[in-house]
Amino acid sequence: MGLRFRKSFKLCPGVRTTLSLSGVSVSAGVPGARVTASKRGLMSTLGIPGTGIYYQQNLSSGGKQSQAAVAAEARKQQRAEQRRVAAEQRQMQAEQRRLQAEQRRIELEQRTQQSMTLIQQYESQQKGLVDCWRAQVDSIPPSAYADAAALRPFVPQEKPPAPLNLPREKNRLAGEVRKEYLARQPVPKLFLVCVGAGALLPALAALLLFSGFLGAICAVFAYGVSGALAWSGVVWWWSQEFEGKVQAEATERWPDREKSVQREHQEVIAAYQERLQESQQQWQRLELDRTEWARQLVDGNVETLNEAVSSSLSDLDFPFETSCRTCVPEKTAVLIDVDLPELEDVIFTKSMRVKKDGSISERNRKQSTRNEEYAQLVAGLVVLLGTTALSSAPTANRVVVAGYTQRLKRGTMADDYVVVVSLPRSSIADANTLRGCDPIGLLKELGASLEQTQTGKLKSVQVPDWAAFA
Repeated sequence: MGLRFRKSFKLCPGVRTTLSLSGVSVSAGVPGARVTASKRGLMSTLGIPGTGIYYQQNLSSGGKQSQAAVAAEARKQQRAEQRRVAAEQRQMQAEQRRLQAEQRRIELEQRTQQSMTLIQQYESQQKGLVDCWRAQVDSIPPSAYADAAALRPFVPQEKPPAPLNLPREKNRLAGEVRKEYLARQPVPKLFLVCVGAGALLPALAALLLFSGFLGAICAVFAYGVSGALAWSGVVWWWSQEFEGKVQAEATERWPDREKSVQREHQEVIAAYQERLQESQQQWQRLELDRTEWARQLVDGNVETLNEAVSSSLSDLDFPFETSCRTCVPEKTAVLIDVDLPELEDVIFTKSMRVKKDGSISERNRKQSTRNEEYAQLVAGLVVLLGTTALSSAPTANRVVVAGYTQRLKRGTMADDYVVVVSLPRSSIADANTLRGCDPIGLLKELGASLEQTQTGKLKSVQVPDWAAFA
C-alpha cells in the first residue's frame, strides 16, 4: 500500500476544507447534501445519512472529462466545417463541369450547324446540276412567228424639241439689258450711305433704351431689320428710275433677237427631222430583214430553220461543257446530235454526313445512285434541246435527238450512243408540265431508245443513220 495523508478542518458551520497528498479541497453543505470543489472539478453528493447510500455527480466544466468533451466537440465542428468546405468545393467543381459541358454542347451545335449548312450547299449544288435543264424549259409559242412576220410601226426614241416660247425669250432679253445697265450705272454711294445711316439709327435708339446684354441683342435685331428695309426701299426707288430705260432698250433690241431665236429654233427642228428620218429608215431596213427572216421561218426554209435552231441551242447555259450539231432535212423535222458530258465530270463521287463531334466525313457514293442521277440529267437535256429546237422551228412537228458520251472500250475512249428519241410537238408543248415531270419516264412513254442496267447505267443503243450527217 502507498503512503496516504488526509486531514480535514472545519472552517465554519457547514464548510470544511481537506488537505491530502493530491491537493486541497473545500466542501460545503448539510448532512446528506454537499458540494465539494477540488482540482478535479466541482462535485455534488446526495445521500441518506446513516445508510451509506449516496449519489455523486461532477458539476464542473473544467475537469478532465469536460475538457475531453470540449475537444471532441471542437473536432466534431472541425470535421463538419471540413465536410461543408469539401461539399462547397464539390459543388463548385460540379458547376464548373456543367459550364464546361454546356460550352462543349454549344460548340458542338455550332460545328454541327456549320457542317449541315455545308452539306446542304453541297447537295443543293448536286441537285441543281442534275436539274439544270428545268428552269430553261419554255413553252412553245403556237403563233409567235406568224405574228413576227408582220411589220411593226416605228416608234421614235428621241423626244421632239420644245416649241418656241417668245414671251420667255423677251423676258430673258430684258434681264440681260437690266444686268448691263446696272454694270454701267451702279447704285450711287450716297444711297449706300443713306442705307447705312437708316440702319444705324434704330440700333442706337435700342442701345439708349436698353442696357447690357438685352440692349446689344435689340440693337443687332434693329440694325438687321432696318438695314433690310432701307436697302429694299433704295433698290425699289432705283429700279423705278432705270426700269423705263431698260424696257425701252429691250424693245429696241427685240426684233433682232426674235429673228435670231427663230432661226436657231428652225435649225434645231431641221436637225431633229434629219435624225428622225435616218432612224426611221434604219428601222425600216431592220424590220424588212427581220420580217423576211420570219417569213422564211414560217414558210419552212430549211437553211433559215437550221440557223434559227443552232442559234437558239447555242444560247442555252449549262454548268458543264457540251456541244451539239443540228440538221434540218425538211421543214417538218429537226435532227440534233448532242455530245453529252461524261458521268465522271458532272456527277459527284462523294457524299457527306455529320459525325457526332460535328465534323464532316466523306464516303463514296453508290455507283447505282450516280448512274441514276446521270440518266436523269441526260433525259432532261434531251427534253430541253427538243423544246428549244421546236420553239425556233415553227414548221417542225417533231425533233429527233441522239445523245452520245465517251466511254472506255477495249482500252480506248470511244463515242457511245446512249439515247435516241423522237419528240413530237404535241407531247412537249406545255412548259409547266415539263418542269415537274420525270424526264426518263417521259422519254420512255415516247418510245425512246433509252435502257438501263440493274445498277442504273445507261446501255449502249444503235447509232442512228443520220448522225454522221448532222
